[in-house]
Amino acid sequence: DGGDGDGAPAEPPAGDPPAEGEEDAEPEVDEYQQRIDAIRTQTATQVEQMDELERYLEERTAAADELERARMEERDSLYTMDHRNARLPRLPHDLDLDRDRVEGVGLLDPRTLMEDNERRMSASAAPPSTLEFLDETREPKYMDLTENERVRDAMRQREREKRSRQKTEYPRRLVFSAEEWERKKRDAEDRLRELGRRMTPGQRDLEERVIAGMRRKQAYLRNPRHPEVPSSLDGTAPKRVGAAIDPTDVFVVEPDIVEFHQFELGETYEMRLTIRNKSALSRRLRILPPPSRHFSITELKYPSDHGLLAPGNAAYATVRFKPDSLADYEDFVTVITETSKFRVECSARRHPPCLTLDQSLDVGYVLVGNDVETRMPFKNVGGEGRFRLVDEADWPDHTTPLTLPNEEAMLSRGERPDPEPVPCIGVAPFRIGPGYMELAPLDVEQLRIGFAPPGPGSFMQQFRMVCDNSQVQTFTVTGRGTVLDVGLTEIDDRATIPGELTRGPVYFGKVVPGSVNTRTFTVKNATMIPVPYVWEHPREGGIFAIDPPLGVFEPDSVNAFVVTFSPRDLTAYEADARLVVDTSVPARVPHPEHPFAEPVLIEDFSVSGVGAERHCTIDTNLVNYAGSLLPGRHYDREVTVVNHSDAAAPFRWVGHAPEA
Repeated sequence: DGGDGDGAPAEPPAGDPPAEGEEDAEPEVDEYQQRIDAIRTQTATQVEQMDELERYLEERTAAADELERARMEERDSLYTMDHRNARLPRLPHDLDLDRDRVEGVGLLDPRTLMEDNERRMSASAAPPSTLEFLDETREPKYMDLTENERVRDAMRQREREKRSRQKTEYPRRLVFSAEEWERKKRDAEDRLRELGRRMTPGQRDLEERVIAGMRRKQAYLRNPRHPEVPSSLDGTAPKRVGAAIDPTDVFVVEPDIVEFHQFELGETYEMRLTIRNKSALSRRLRILPPPSRHFSITELKYPSDHGLLAPGNAAYATVRFKPDSLADYEDFVTVITETSKFRVECSARRHPPCLTLDQSLDVGYVLVGNDVETRMPFKNVGGEGRFRLVDEADWPDHTTPLTLPNEEAMLSRGERPDPEPVPCIGVAPFRIGPGYMELAPLDVEQLRIGFAPPGPGSFMQQFRMVCDNSQVQTFTVTGRGTVLDVGLTEIDDRATIPGELTRGPVYFGKVVPGSVNTRTFTVKNATMIPVPYVWEHPREGGIFAIDPPLGVFEPDSVNAFVVTFSPRDLTAYEADARLVVDTSVPARVPHPEHPFAEPVLIEDFSVSGVGAERHCTIDTNLVNYAGSLLPGRHYDREVTVVNHSDAAAPFRWVGHAPEA
């Protein structure tokens, strides 16, 4: 019944009795299960992070694709769908990623890679940094005292000061007199000076070793493995033993330069590279691939499996080229041999187009208010190419949109309108076309330059011609505007007064019928282009006449016209005279079948004259030679004719013998 005692068990606490088999110890923890749970939790967290990252990448990619699609639609609206076939280099993708978020999970950001690559390229192209010890402006420090030397100098200085304070007398000096002591002192100094000129045994031994080594290098024995080849055997000078081996004396590379001439965008081209061993020993070699991504090379193929290239045998590899544009490419393949390494150049160059077009284009003078199209023929004497014109202000960020030409523009003589409008670019105040060209070898094309000057003066613009091989040429087009400046400046070598022609007619005076009065009109053309003209006045009666009646004023010229008045009756005459010019291009003489296209009235004035009565008298009606006249003699009598009319009167003698 559980009495009190030392060995009696303790009573259980109040409450429910413990269950059967239950122990007081804590439940056992399964460590493996905990590790499995931790791994599952970590895996679930990583999967959730990867799913979220995948959704983020898909969203950014979709946004970039949408932006690129919108830009492509905008270019389609500006340049039509044909710009997609121009094969221009593709612009970078607009994928914008969070750099920290991408790099935090071990992914690569394309934009970051391109920036790092650009920095590395800039650093590789930069000049090498100058080290501190190459600075010639700094004072050298190799002559400075070290800490050890300063300590030793201080110790020697203290020792000298200590000896100077002691002032001990040399003991042997007491034995000699003063004269003997000075003589011995001089002899000792001379002996020490002579000994100072001699080498020490150690220094002499070192110098003799150096001289012996120099002599030994000048008289060495040749290596029997490399005997000297006599010059009489191969016709060449003997080679110095130990000289560097020229790779061309060991290997022959065919072709020596890997060249691709004709290629298209997106295609892959291959060329076989052969390396042949022409030496007398078996050789090993290996190839390093080209640095750029446009060229690649396959693994070397040996004629055997052991990787040695026997004399006369060749190893083969294939060089591949995949262009992403039609530009020129240059690269190299590095061949490493047992003794040296060399490069095999790789290049890709299409036969470039060459246009016979001057880079300075001058369209000359154009009248203000006109729109003249000048055509300049040129020829492609090079290879095939596609071209696009771009305004200098838009290059290189934008592409100048194409526009239609002015179909009402004037053309030069002999030019005909195009059957279909040729697209061009606007470079105010010029229009230059065609804006897009595809030229095969020996094709002939015309560069159309439209010029509509807004005012007088010189105008100059620049534009770029971009070829599909990434070559860009800059052209300068120049034009000058001029205003119409034609006028009657002089009458009979007298300058006209402003408004003189509008105040009244130009008077020719009184003229007797049958006679002619002439006056000279001077017309100046200050315009810098040829100007056709015609005089409009009544020609039916033949009273007034202007010579020449029509023609072309040369640029910046002075022209004289003879105006005649020949009345028929005793009456007053008056007629209108008009000077009309044509401002159209090309300048041509007016014809009844081809009247002026753009007539402009320059002068409109009147001319007048009067037919005067003729009144002339003669002082005698009979000329009498009285007396006896000798044969063979010549006799003269003077007859006076007086004109009493108000104008000059024509006259002539009749009834006499002309031969007399």
